[in-house]
Amino acid sequence: MILYAIEGAKGSGKSTLAQQIAGFTRTKVHAFEQGNYVTKDVIDHDSWSSETFIHDRGLLSFSAYGFSRNYKPIVETQHLMNETIYKTWAPLTMRDYEYWLDSIKEKLIILYSSDPELLVKRIKGREKFMKKGATQDEYQELAVTNEYFLRMGQLLKFLRPEKVELIDIATQINELAKYHTRNEN
Repeated sequence: MILYAIEGAKGSGKSTLAQQIAGFTRTKVHAFEQGNYVTKDVIDHDSWSSETFIHDRGLLSFSAYGFSRNYKPIVETQHLMNETIYKTWAPLTMRDYEYWLDSIKEKLIILYSSDPELLVKRIKGREKFMKKGATQDEYQELAVTNEYFLRMGQLLKFLRPEKVELIDIATQINELAKYHTRNEN
């Protein structure tokens, strides 16, 4: 079963949150990234599995990076006998998102930052310590993908409020800083 799916811009803390949740729920993290995308087959497998999973990225990441990187639809042409068959890649539909949300037992958690510079700082910080940074292209598309996750998150939360949690990491960090500052005085 898919217990949670976690989405968000690079540097928003998806993998960290997935690992934390997996630790206290005793589940496995199924991570998706470029070249290893979540598909309907994966969703079906993980939904019906006796194992429990936290999905680190999903359909939103697939569409966000396709959008920001201007991926072109793929058109394949096959010639069979006297017939020509065209196969195309189609964008994700509302039905695809509904199917995905229905497969998640608890929540889709979408992380974004109202302060995009915070994402840059987080990525540069982990570059030093974890050797996990970003390419120049990823830095350039960061503001667009962050905004994409926010806007798609708002739409999905509008459609399925019981299933979607939209979290601004900048607000959360600022609230924690204020709390600790008050308690130190």
